[in-house]
Amino acid sequence: MVQAIQFNGVNVEDIREFVSKRLVAFKSSSGMLYVNTPYGMVVVHTGEFICKDENNDIYPVKEQLFYKNYEVIKDGSHTVCT
Repeated sequence: MVQAIQFNGVNVEDIREFVSKRLVAFKSSSGMLYVNTPYGMVVVHTGEFICKDENNDIYPVKEQLFYKNYEVIKDGSHTVCT
């Protein structure tokens, strides 16, 4: 099971809270978000999901793959996926 949040281009503060200290930067001119993952720094584009697994590791998932691979269950303000 993972938790997830979708980056909509403006919810940077919500994502900052979700990923804790792993948010590196947001460039408003390009709309790209940079986060640290176990595999290094990655770019998260608008529309992509940021997933957090049981180990609190985070990783981006493209929207199409997210809905193809996960069943979404709302849990209050969080999105939980199986």
